[in-house]
Amino acid sequence: MKAASNSRTSFGIIRRQNDRVYGGSCIGYDIHCLTGSGGIWTIQDFQEAEVTIQEVQTLYFDKKALREPSRKLRRIDGGELRWYYTIEDGQILWFISVTSLLSATMPMGEHLLKWYADRGMEKALAERDEKAAYGTAMHVACEKVALDKFSLDYQSVCEFLLRHGVATSYANQLQKDTLSFAQFCKDYDVRPLAVEVLLSNKELGLAGACDLVCEMTFNRKRIIAMIDMKSGRKGFWEEAEIQLHAYKRLWESEFPDVTIDKVFSWSPKDWTSSPTYNFKDQSNSNNANKLDHLLAIFRLSGVEKPKPHIEFSGEIGLGDTLNDKFRVLSIDDYIVQNESYFREYIEVGVSDDEDSQEYILVDEEFVESPFGDTEKKSVKTNYLDF
Repeated sequence: MKAASNSRTSFGIIRRQNDRVYGGSCIGYDIHCLTGSGGIWTIQDFQEAEVTIQEVQTLYFDKKALREPSRKLRRIDGGELRWYYTIEDGQILWFISVTSLLSATMPMGEHLLKWYADRGMEKALAERDEKAAYGTAMHVACEKVALDKFSLDYQSVCEFLLRHGVATSYANQLQKDTLSFAQFCKDYDVRPLAVEVLLSNKELGLAGACDLVCEMTFNRKRIIAMIDMKSGRKGFWEEAEIQLHAYKRLWESEFPDVTIDKVFSWSPKDWTSSPTYNFKDQSNSNNANKLDHLLAIFRLSGVEKPKPHIEFSGEIGLGDTLNDKFRVLSIDDYIVQNESYFREYIEVGVSDDEDSQEYILVDEEFVESPFGDTEKKSVKTNYLDF
């Protein structure tokens, strides 16, 4: 594959990253590898990736029951916090992500401190990233169960895991976890209304994507429920309760006419004879009342938007002038600079010729992308260029 050699390269792609982003665009630095399957493409390796921007789209919503969220958001990754933004009446509105809010304001729990202490920082960080990658893959697999089908064939599961950067040693665990989720859907007669729906609230300055909103049978009644899925097996922590109620607040501001009756946490269990799972009603959690206080603590930090963006150019050596080698842009200026270059659509087609390669349009050039197993389809996505 031809690797981009420019200091900045922009790709129009359909993209999935750690928290399951769908559709959109990406800014990267010296991008080396693009992989994907079934229309889900991911940038796998950045060198010096400083900022990525994607337009985020809901994976699924029931058009008969819901309308699309009114606010279209783009997401910025880079640094310690994740942000979303939109432009309304010529002004950039910033939203901190729910998960970043919690990580910035919640103290590390005793169980997590012990986990880091027992393993040592280096080993703990590696294991954390490995488990996070598996959690993402499990979410994707469960979404496939809810919306279509997921193959439990061992070879298919291994290929699926590899596409998501997860070792094939997790294959049996993923097979069991998807069956646990399927059992849950059967037990409660789940009908999805929205999956990975991105929600925001201007007054709170908060945004995030909830895993699943559905109709289900609970205590012999049909209800509308919001469900947050976790891949861990050791119960649900305080952050999970606050996260759920944050999403509920965002949902109520976006869909005031569609009441969430209950909120639940779900996770698989390590079963041996028949699929089972953890399922906890978090509707009456006292921790829900902490959200406004955490937002107040975050505002006291004075952080209102991502850090400034630095652009680099040229070469540097001893004795050279430095001022013309870099440029510091406020994040608002950086966004304005790039918004003016959004192109509405590109087409990504897959050839019927089995011997041919696929290509992705990049700045009016074609970069070879060896997707040997990608489903044959044509997709449309926004394209960010600068």
